[in-house]
Amino acid sequence: AKHPHNPHRTHMEQFPLPPSTPQLRIETGVAVNRQFLIVSCSKLEERFDGFARLCLFTPDKPMQWRYFDLLLTISAAALQSAGGSDGSAQAFVFAAEDGDIVRLPVGKPPVMERIAGAGLWDDDSEGWGYMNAVRQIGARLYACGDGGQVYCRENDGKGDSEGEGEWVHVDDGLLQPAEGEHNLMLNAIAGPGEDSIYLAGWDSDRNAGLLFHRGADGAWTPVPVETAKLTGLCVEGPDAVWACGHGGALLHGSHAGGFIDVSALDDTRNYTDVAIYGGKVYLATADGLFVREGGAVEPVDTGLVPVSYTHLTLPTILL
Repeated sequence: AKHPHNPHRTHMEQFPLPPSTPQLRIETGVAVNRQFLIVSCSKLEERFDGFARLCLFTPDKPMQWRYFDLLLTISAAALQSAGGSDGSAQAFVFAAEDGDIVRLPVGKPPVMERIAGAGLWDDDSEGWGYMNAVRQIGARLYACGDGGQVYCRENDGKGDSEGEGEWVHVDDGLLQPAEGEHNLMLNAIAGPGEDSIYLAGWDSDRNAGLLFHRGADGAWTPVPVETAKLTGLCVEGPDAVWACGHGGALLHGSHAGGFIDVSALDDTRNYTDVAIYGGKVYLATADGLFVREGGAVEPVDTGLVPVSYTHLTLPTILL
């Protein structure tokens, strides 16, 4: 079956303002700093209808907000930098659930790439499922998704800011058969370097959270945890990794020393992501932003109105 909104792969267009502006929800986003960020929005009432509005915020420009539309369902975003996670911004990267990658190099034309075999509705989709996360680890981009999919972007030699890269499987031991049911859902990927990478996800058969680690030998090994579905990862340091998920799940530790459950006893929120900012642990939910201080998790007064964001999935843009 062919998806009714198969994306156009060759270029992106600047769309004029529509007669009526659709109601939008923020799905994901990425920020360089306070002066430059991009958020990806879907239609509120037609969230998975193959539409994404990428909104660029540049407060120092005469027009602070600009946007363009894509016929894609964007599921994740990352910032690509020149020499690693602390380098200068090189490109904004947006991953669509069906495996299309939109790279927006700073000061250069957009680049469309494809993770061959990913997704469910593209001509080359193998059937493993959707893509859920993308992240720069070390000098390269990694992505993961349903069915145990994990990919690494190998560049074509022209330089990451130009040309296309090839996305290759790095999921030996995790990737499930394309045909049939899949229970291994990988929702997040992160790591202090390419010799230490973590995956967080969900075993749908057991309704249990999953953690995996890959060391310098390239082999994925399970990290023992007893938790609910995991959805987010953040690396604070080589031996300090945070993982969050449903039912207030919050874990802290490493593959070497093990992970400790630091969830609050009365916390039942479903966290979508976790980030460290200013030495504090911030947690995103569909109903708002929270911060962990002194073992307690409290709501953050963002100044946004209304205070409760029933239809908002907060990205981990912490300015």
